[in-house]
Amino acid sequence: MNEVKAVKVAEFIVPLLPGQYKFRLRENGEASFYFVCPCGLCNKDGEGGPDCLHVVSDISKKKNDNRCWVWDGNEDSPTLTPSIMSPCWHGYLTAGIFKSC
Repeated sequence: MNEVKAVKVAEFIVPLLPGQYKFRLRENGEASFYFVCPCGLCNKDGEGGPDCLHVVSDISKKKNDNRCWVWDGNEDSPTLTPSIMSPCWHGYLTAGIFKSC
């Protein structure tokens, strides 16, 4: 797998599809980013749910938290840094495209 387009959803509906995502925004510029692993293997049996990352749109809020990603603030074609690592996939989300390392 090289690239998977990220697809924004209002709610997750089974079957979960690789690359689906949604944000839960907070008033302080932070958000939870829920996504379905782009590998296509994690949720193929319909069990499990989306992964969740803590994201901030202001890099100064990240401080030294290695469990926090910086988000560019774009909800429709998001970019997160640094790379994302799940049990079966490692890569980047850049301009709404999941790209494997």
